[in-house]
Amino acid sequence: MLVFTGLLVVAGTSVVAGGAPAATQPDSDVPDARLVVEDVSVTPETPLVGSPVTVSVSVSNSRGSTSAARIDRVELQYRNGESLVEASDVGSLSAGDDLDLPLTATFDEPGLKNVEVVVAGTDSDGDEVRIARPVSLVVEQTEPIVELDVAKPTAGVRTNATVTVSNPTQGSIRDVVATVASGGFERLTEKSAVAELAAGESTRLDVGVRPQRAGDQRFSVDVSYTTGAGVQRSKRVGRDVSVSPLVTDVGVQVTQLVGPPPGQQAQDTLASLVGGSGSESEDEQGPRPPRAQVRVTNFGNAPVKDVVVVPNASDAMLAREPVATTLSVGESRAVTVDLSTLSGPADLNVAVDYRVGTESGTQRTTLPYRPDRGRIRLTGINVTQTDERTVTVSGNAGNIGTGAISGLVVEAGDGSGVAPADQKGRYFVGPIESGQFTPFEVQLTVTDENQTTVPLNLTYRVDDQQRTRTVRLGFNERLLNASEESTGGGSGFLLVGLLVVTFALVGIYVIR
Repeated sequence: MLVFTGLLVVAGTSVVAGGAPAATQPDSDVPDARLVVEDVSVTPETPLVGSPVTVSVSVSNSRGSTSAARIDRVELQYRNGESLVEASDVGSLSAGDDLDLPLTATFDEPGLKNVEVVVAGTDSDGDEVRIARPVSLVVEQTEPIVELDVAKPTAGVRTNATVTVSNPTQGSIRDVVATVASGGFERLTEKSAVAELAAGESTRLDVGVRPQRAGDQRFSVDVSYTTGAGVQRSKRVGRDVSVSPLVTDVGVQVTQLVGPPPGQQAQDTLASLVGGSGSESEDEQGPRPPRAQVRVTNFGNAPVKDVVVVPNASDAMLAREPVATTLSVGESRAVTVDLSTLSGPADLNVAVDYRVGTESGTQRTTLPYRPDRGRIRLTGINVTQTDERTVTVSGNAGNIGTGAISGLVVEAGDGSGVAPADQKGRYFVGPIESGQFTPFEVQLTVTDENQTTVPLNLTYRVDDQQRTRTVRLGFNERLLNASEESTGGGSGFLLVGLLVVTFALVGIYVIR
């Protein structure tokens, strides 16, 4: 608050400017030129240490004056007489005239400053006329340092402006508030504030805005605060920004998945290398459900929000799959769609709903869905005679189809002249994923010396259906006869070697 008092001083007599004499005086003591300080204003109202302060003085010569006055000097000084700034030979005022004069000074220390404006002049008789106007003002420490950063603005899309406020003063400031002051930017955050900022500290205030048009623009923020002396102040900062036009480009790729889900591949491969469980326990996981992968990529220049995959096919209801709440620029994410409700081949229609800025959009594509089919292939078949009437069949069962096979059991066939061995006539392989294989080994008892084939029964599930297939492997009965006629361990080893060579060439068997 500024307090002003105007005093007219002539020959040791004080008169309130524009008012009655402080004491009754003879008319001869009234000066011919009656100077009055009409107004004094300070800009800024709360000056800062080291910053210019302008005291604007309005001086007039009263209409009741009988003489003109020459203004010799107008001075801003401390009340002890120490001068701050002075203007001399200002000019002359006739009765009823006035003039405005700015006096600019700086202060090196904060605090309350009691100063006065002194106007000194001379009337037409050469008598000195002097008037003083006291002024009180408060000088504050340096204002806060404000920095502004805007992150890659795009037209129509929310972006954050970061306002960093630092307090370089020796006292705290309070109620620091940042608000957007620019046209062309929709204000999404009403204001961002901090209750107090101690001396030497900094804080970040984020305000959300949405540029309304593309191009080069000026972005400004007002920062208001309360000084340690309780004075409310504000500061506007701005910077030139280039707002990019919005580019929306959402890519969608749909792929029919083959094989085990991610993370299961290594486990199944190891199982196939060691020959499976070899037990007759049921397939714990069951067949893999048919599924498709939908991958969504943001090729645009703005975040994509609320991304949802909406699949459908003509004969089935498919579940919606959320992809991401926010898909950043350049980011890609994938979801898996369960297709187990599809009864057969179909066109899988995929719609991807999303939102960019204030606009909503949909990207569509179609995948010709063809159900996975598992196919068994027997490779590396060896038929060896282990004793007089026992034949061992070993090899690999592989899945060359695009779908999983579950619960595979290889069993020696029961037919004329041949029967499963008591202990090893059945081998449980279990599940085989697409592209995997598992070794097996079964034994048969040959009762007919004229037997020419060895039957194997393969039982498994594919497409949720139980299937049984029989494979017949060629068998040379003359080798069996040779086994009966041979004696001694040496010839027995020779016979086994010959059998291995002979029957390893049986071939490759494919079972659908």
